[in-house]
Amino acid sequence: MAYPHAPLTDTMLGPLAAKFAGENANDASRMMLARGLVPLPPDALLAGLYHVWSNSAWEGGPVAEKTLSKLPETTIAGALGKRTLDAGIIDFIARKFGRNKAVLEKVVLHSNVHDETLIGISRSCPDSICDMVAENQERWTKCPEIVVGLYNNPGCRMSVIHRVLEFASRNDIDVKLPMMEEIKAAIADEPGPDPERDVIFAERMGRSEGPLREDEEGEGEIESDEVEVTDDDTAGLSVTDDEDLPPMEEPDEPKVVEKVEEEEASFGSRTQELMAMNTMEKIRAALLGEQTDRAFLIKDSNKIVAMAVIKSPKIKENEVVGYSSNRSLSPDVIRYIAGRRDWVKLYQVKINLVMNPKTPMARALSFLPFLKNNDVKKLARSKNIPAALAKAAKRKIQGQR
Repeated sequence: MAYPHAPLTDTMLGPLAAKFAGENANDASRMMLARGLVPLPPDALLAGLYHVWSNSAWEGGPVAEKTLSKLPETTIAGALGKRTLDAGIIDFIARKFGRNKAVLEKVVLHSNVHDETLIGISRSCPDSICDMVAENQERWTKCPEIVVGLYNNPGCRMSVIHRVLEFASRNDIDVKLPMMEEIKAAIADEPGPDPERDVIFAERMGRSEGPLREDEEGEGEIESDEVEVTDDDTAGLSVTDDEDLPPMEEPDEPKVVEKVEEEEASFGSRTQELMAMNTMEKIRAALLGEQTDRAFLIKDSNKIVAMAVIKSPKIKENEVVGYSSNRSLSPDVIRYIAGRRDWVKLYQVKINLVMNPKTPMARALSFLPFLKNNDVKKLARSKNIPAALAKAAKRKIQGQR
């Protein structure tokens, strides 16, 4: 959900802005204002630009948006200095200056800033702004979605989000993170936040590819939605060795030995970094990391970490296919996969789960009616599945004769 932008009334615009963009203004004057050609005080100018931008029936919206992005910081600061500034205008500013530290500081501290604006900022702002958002405990306790934004922001220091989640857990604040149950368990078992590990975690998670750091300059729009990461590398996914399974496609043999050696060395170094993380860091890495990170972490000996991985919203269907056939994973992970309706709609996942001895028998039996006859025949002959399941497959075949 985003801030519900809407045009302002003439009263909200104020007499100065209303003269050029209000109900009785003509298109020419509105376009002049949209281009920033009207001499107005900062708050009136911003109100006019926002009014033109938010009215979809007018042609000046894109022009007003472009004008806003080119305004000097002093003008933006002047507008934000008005305590009565409308929440929609504040959100409008935040969208165009989402990585400008000086502007964001004023936005975050403004008394009229809307929760949805803070949620949007929390997803992609620099670390010092994350600190300011986290310090406003009264605000995020009433709107826990702000905490979700901070958790998903690679720029938020690990110790900061750890401290916030610790407080939320202790005070029964409902933070809707998919792995919140695992986070609570980790908080109960591990020491508190350690600021000395912040730099290490940031480096391991590749902060250079995330939101701007404090030493980087530039402006940009805040992220209104999470960025989808595309991972094509399926290295590390385990598949069953059962000969009855449908054959899996094998990747082409690498043609360049040197490149393979480099990739193996890189992956080995990466696994060492992941192993050195504590539980809270591993759980967050399951969300912020890449597919190869998840493939390693889901095999972690700590069930808390493995469950955090399988609950990550970054999990893709090809990963689920691989995990569902992996007999070395925690039974809880396999049980979770078997309980996800969207995942068991995939035929290969059904086959893999039926062949996986860690799948609850009741769930495995429930998949039988949906399998192709040839696959059911293979199951009936298989010696690598529970006898009760093989018998059920035989009965199904016999019933079709």
